Amino acid sequence: MNALTISCIAVAGAGALIMLIGLPFFFHASGVKKKCNKTVYGRVVDHQYLKGGNTYITPLVEYYVDDERYIAYRHYKGVTKKKMVTSKDTGLSDKDYLYVSDKDVLHIVRVGSMHSFGALAEDMWPVGSELPVLYNPQKPKQAFVEKVVVVSQIAGIVLVCVGCGVMLLAGIIFCLLA
Repeated sequence: MNALTISCIAVAGAGALIMLIGLPFFFHASGVKKKCNKTVYGRVVDHQYLKGGNTYITPLVEYYVDDERYIAYRHYKGVTKKKMVTSKDTGLSDKDYLYVSDKDVLHIVRVGSMHSFGALAEDMWPVGSELPVLYNPQKPKQAFVEKVVVVSQIAGIVLVCVGCGVMLLAGIIFCLLA
């Protein structure tokens, strides 16, 4: 074996290792979805800013399992923000400034320099309103408001794609230089 062959095998091996590292992320995501299979209704008790400052807001939901009190919050796969200078002719209703899409992405539209996300959150998830909470019966603290949202699957996709790309690149380099 020459140095080129050894180098390509090493790079392909690194790609395979990256792919293997990504696989548990898939299993974790499907495991969480399977385990959180019980539903109870909880009450919105407050709203909380996550990731510091005004990054995004989520409802805090109080729920009970076997007379034990728990708190869960709404998870998202992502957050998008859009800033508009003026509210004239935006075509947006009050409900369009803060909403969660079908793909579990929180959309925040800011108009002008000031906007009360707390007021928008109160409109969307009023304190005292009921929301479904999906939880793990073995670990009731593991819970998701409205639906199970797991972002680890995205990390798995990225790692598997990067690993495949590295392996493919090693194969191309070997074929071109061999």
